Amino acid sequence: MPLLRVFCFMVLVLWLRLPLGWAGISKTEKDEKDTNPPLPEVTLKEVKTPEGLVFRIPPDMPIEKRDGLVGPIPFDEYVYRKMKQMTSRMDSLQEKLKGLEERTEALDQHLLTQEKGTPPLSKKPSNEQKKAGTPGTLL
Repeated sequence: MPLLRVFCFMVLVLWLRLPLGWAGISKTEKDEKDTNPPLPEVTLKEVKTPEGLVFRIPPDMPIEKRDGLVGPIPFDEYVYRKMKQMTSRMDSLQEKLKGLEERTEALDQHLLTQEKGTPPLSKKPSNEQKKAGTPGTLL
């Protein structure tokens, strides 16, 4: 009797699965590739400790001895360090961006004054140009 139930269950599963597969409703390998983008390649280094332990860890993950145990730092500390590095990098990029924005504002103001008919900004003449009296320089 139990074999008959297993057999009936298998027939039922196959019977339900086959029509869906023929109708194209079941997932194919191509569908899975489309929905799941490929993961980036992760480079790991193998580190051998003096105790003979081998760890496969990211290149910048330190190995420490804590409470008599040697091993990589906990993952949450590693992520915290990485986020701290990214925060400092973002801060420096924001400072650079702020400087660039100030420069573009100055250029915009310069262009606006030129359009209104005011004389353009000129370079200060060097001492040699003053002595020579080079034409076209503003004194």
